[in-house]
Amino acid sequence: MWLLLFAWLGAAVPPVPRQDPGATAVRTLEPEFNALLLKYGAAVREYDDLRVRRAREQSTDKGPPHPARQFFAEFMALAGKDSGGAQGWVIENLADALDDPAERARVAKETFPKLVAKHADEDSALHAIDGIKRIAADLGEATVMDMARALEQQSHTPGVKGAAMLLEAWSRSQGGAATDPERWKDTMEIYRSVLYTLPNTRAGKEAAGYLIGPLETRFYEAERKWVDAVIALQAAGKPAEEWPRQPIHDFAPEYQPIALAAHHTAAQWVNKFHPAYVQAEAQGLPFAYQWLAITLGEYYADGNGPWNVLRMDLLAALYRQYPNDRWVLSSLRKLLTFIEAVPVEPIAPALQTLLDKNTDPRARPLVMFALAQCAKSHGDQRGYEQAIALFTRIRDEFPQGELREAAESGRADLARCMPGQPAPSKPAPDTDGRSFSVADYKGRVVMLEFWTFDVPACLEAVPSRAALADELAKKPFSLVGVNLDRLKPQPFLARAGAAGIRWRTALAQFQHPVTEGWELRRYPTTILIDKKGIIRARDLPWNEMVALAKQLVDES
Repeated sequence: MWLLLFAWLGAAVPPVPRQDPGATAVRTLEPEFNALLLKYGAAVREYDDLRVRRAREQSTDKGPPHPARQFFAEFMALAGKDSGGAQGWVIENLADALDDPAERARVAKETFPKLVAKHADEDSALHAIDGIKRIAADLGEATVMDMARALEQQSHTPGVKGAAMLLEAWSRSQGGAATDPERWKDTMEIYRSVLYTLPNTRAGKEAAGYLIGPLETRFYEAERKWVDAVIALQAAGKPAEEWPRQPIHDFAPEYQPIALAAHHTAAQWVNKFHPAYVQAEAQGLPFAYQWLAITLGEYYADGNGPWNVLRMDLLAALYRQYPNDRWVLSSLRKLLTFIEAVPVEPIAPALQTLLDKNTDPRARPLVMFALAQCAKSHGDQRGYEQAIALFTRIRDEFPQGELREAAESGRADLARCMPGQPAPSKPAPDTDGRSFSVADYKGRVVMLEFWTFDVPACLEAVPSRAALADELAKKPFSLVGVNLDRLKPQPFLARAGAAGIRWRTALAQFQHPVTEGWELRRYPTTILIDKKGIIRARDLPWNEMVALAKQLVDES
């Protein structure tokens, strides 16, 4: 409310163009209108203050009417005197001033042509556009489109023309809720018209924002198609010379106009990303492709999302195709900086190929370290065993290497939470507020599970855990959990009861001390601890966990 009001009150200053792009409409210079607008502004401030007080007091009484109702007749009278400011105010505030949809539509239809005839270049036209949106349902799509086109054709001001075109796009897309592909096709065409004809206006920037998303999607789809084609040709034994042309160049003309509208993402793509790729191509296509696989992460990092899967698929294909190229070493160094943040399933087999075929002694410890990170990412006992073995090899085979210290640290961190080691035992409160720790269960076999409601696999595991707890209920066995959802006891108990969870559970969060020392990378993480408090297994296949649990119970 106040943003709109301050925009109107700005009419009291001289009619100089606004400094921000697109705000080029002439300010309204009408003393009588400005004086009335100041009175209205005071009433709005009092009204808003009252609403705040009532909200704080949680009052349920019906509040006073909106000030637009009180001032509507006066603004209408000014509008009848050909005040462009008043005409814009009337249309902007019809939603607050009048209850009858038909009456709102009638007043808008009578007032708008007068505004367009003489005030299409003023900021009052922009306020009218905002009001038209608010009563679009009363006017109907055809009328809204006619109004927008009339203002677009009549105004000589780029900012107003652009805003009118955006109103057309908004109406055609049904306020962004349209499901008809034809409507969206028309909408995108309007946005392109705004972008190409009015790039330096506020509307041009807004259109760029709408267009960049679909363009980025198509860029991803083209890159995904290209990588899939490369993988298929490689699997068929075809040489790299038959790989298709990289599609990045086809998109430069599409990013350019969006960049000209000062859209940051497009400007980065046009001014940095694409030129750097062109430079990389000068050093050979294999080098350019690995540069692309690495650098896409700077622009489209998305965790386990599609862009990172694509990057790892491409890098894996390149490692298989060019295991001894000079760029492999530098790419491995870069890979190690982000390998823990990307999906490793595509890259792990290719890293094994590098370990088998790359003859550069500097690359071998890097490959081993990357493979260890891949194995560690699985978060289970066998993955940790593989990672420990690889870290140990780096430490022993490359004692003077740059990765020795990091490898030993990685090995030691994992070894502390593996079978044969004492179970970490930090306390956390349970659902009754009592202190919970593994040490409380000395003399009993414990199955400890770290889990969260947010991971479907955790709830899918509940029936199998419940069945084991029932089977061993009369034996020295305890199933206990640590929930990491930061829930209070009552909300947790309600959700847990619905899920069938009946065992004791500590309530914590991911950074709670109870998680320290466990190297948690998957949920659920299930750990088996014997009666002496020694870890005996973690995240083995469930049938193996059950068999070992029963064996330990029988031994105790």
